Amino acid sequence: MVSSISETEQRRSRWKRHLAVEGVDDISRPDFARGGLGSRLDSMLARMFLLPEDPDAGCWEFEEAFWAQLEEHKSVDLGDGKINLGHDLIPTAHAAALTHRHGYGTPWLRYAAVHHGGMVELGLGERRRHHAVGSDSEGPAYVDLVRIVGFTWALAELARNLGSHRTTGPYLLTVALPDTRGALLAGLAEGYAYPGRFEYRLKPCHDKHLLWNIELEDLPADIAESQQLAFRVGSRIENVWGLRQQAYLDRTGSNEGKLNIQTVGR
Repeated sequence: MVSSISETEQRRSRWKRHLAVEGVDDISRPDFARGGLGSRLDSMLARMFLLPEDPDAGCWEFEEAFWAQLEEHKSVDLGDGKINLGHDLIPTAHAAALTHRHGYGTPWLRYAAVHHGGMVELGLGERRRHHAVGSDSEGPAYVDLVRIVGFTWALAELARNLGSHRTTGPYLLTVALPDTRGALLAGLAEGYAYPGRFEYRLKPCHDKHLLWNIELEDLPADIAESQQLAFRVGSRIENVWGLRQQAYLDRTGSNEGKLNIQTVGR
């Protein structure tokens, strides 16, 4: 589908307006990525959004049939394993959320949410930090590569399963990683050195925040296309640390050449 310049500008303006509410429209914002449901996370590793062509269109009403459908998608089957998006179904002002937390009233550890207008988002908390042996002080933050790639794949599948008959393209995938300056790339696949090991050679991140916007003509057609979209995100992240090795795929062991789903939800 070919859009005129004015249609493209209008669509991007709608997207930007919705992303501004979430705090992910501009990396210079002092509250980058802290808007919307992101404020409910215990800490913040990443937020991801899949926006339809018109996120103002009211394509979802949160009625019983919708909640039953969302219940069915608490876990996303990715073929070699399942990723659990959340245990609790929670309605909010603008979205229905699947959340994972330690108990009632505690901050969210992660969540997936579907908005009335068709936008689907995912937030990851539980951000880890490096602790040197024999030191009580907090070290640099980690950016967990395999975890982010796995949940991006799950987000794409959730959007495909829920939105393919409700929303229309083009779509925008936005990926935001806040507070990355000085962070170490961690959570790599099997066969790669991790921070603290002598073999680990990656320098800390230079960028204060990371933000990508990827325009898509349509939602992934199948699980393989969802996977490829997640791998695109993974490659962009590892490029920041000077890698181009698909370090989110195991390069040794029985899972060689694959994303190890079993390690994603840990």
